[in-house]
Amino acid sequence: GGLGEVEEVVIEAEGDGELHERVTRRFQGRFVRPLPWQAALQRWSDTNVGAQFDEETHAPMLQTLWKLAFPDREAPPRKHESWGELGFQQKDPATDFRGCGMLGLDLLLLLAKDHASDFKAFLARSKGESA
Repeated sequence: GGLGEVEEVVIEAEGDGELHERVTRRFQGRFVRPLPWQAALQRWSDTNVGAQFDEETHAPMLQTLWKLAFPDREAPPRKHESWGELGFQQKDPATDFRGCGMLGLDLLLLLAKDHASDFKAFLARSKGESA
């Protein structure tokens, strides 16, 4: 949206008992275009935040998360009680991403890949073990 001007005519009684007309102007809308990084962030947000589970895109991400957590074990089927070992509450890990969308999965993968020791410590702590 561009910049739009809105005029408002106000008629009010003054202290002298007479009616006086006053015109006020205010602007509505965005004053500037978003910067390129803001536009890119908005596109990313529109795509990822609140995104629903997509089998083709997100199931492989879950498999990768499992392999990063348990490199010596085969990943279970997507709907399996073993996902609880990663902290998921249901047999289907996709149900745990309702509130945050797939952004949550992206962040878990980022943590597991780029901060592996912290990820392993969090995982151990979630099981009641010391890291």
